[in-house]
Amino acid sequence: MAALRPWRVRARKVLLSVRPWLEVAREELVLPDGRMIDDYYRVDLPDYAVVVALLPDQRVIAERRYKHGSRAVTLGLPAGYLEAGEDPLCAARRELREETGFTSTRWRSLGAFVVDGNRNCGTAHFFLATDCVRASEPDGQDLEETRVELVGFAEMSAILRSGAPLEICTATAIGLVHLEIRARG
Repeated sequence: MAALRPWRVRARKVLLSVRPWLEVAREELVLPDGRMIDDYYRVDLPDYAVVVALLPDQRVIAERRYKHGSRAVTLGLPAGYLEAGEDPLCAARRELREETGFTSTRWRSLGAFVVDGNRNCGTAHFFLATDCVRASEPDGQDLEETRVELVGFAEMSAILRSGAPLEICTATAIGLVHLEIRARG
């Protein structure tokens, strides 16, 4: 069986660049069979880390906040963009402490996934932090008003199944923890 071949970029024009937050480019592509695509759009966003943080009693450290993109108050998880050159685990630790005031010494990677394989939109790095403890007050530097809530894992799972407004990164992270639990038997 022949190896799959990548597409070749013949030309690229940046339409919008607000680095480090967003870049949108129009590309002209040549497919492996020679066909041309004149207007393929790529959206580059920063990579980010998402944390499922559990207390010793298995409650999830969650955040209720208004997300302007979806125009909704959501229940989410500590998350944030990686700074230039920052290791994803370091970003996850920083975001957990900044946003919630909690820390952990027990971390496990749940994987890293491209957000949109067609457009790019960054990579999400998911982590599980267990046995979390309060170390400080949240730093309150985010634009969003945030209320830290401690939610039972079963309740968080029920919220996920209910169809309540959640970001895909929160749904994915909770699903990944379910897979971890199932794998342990």
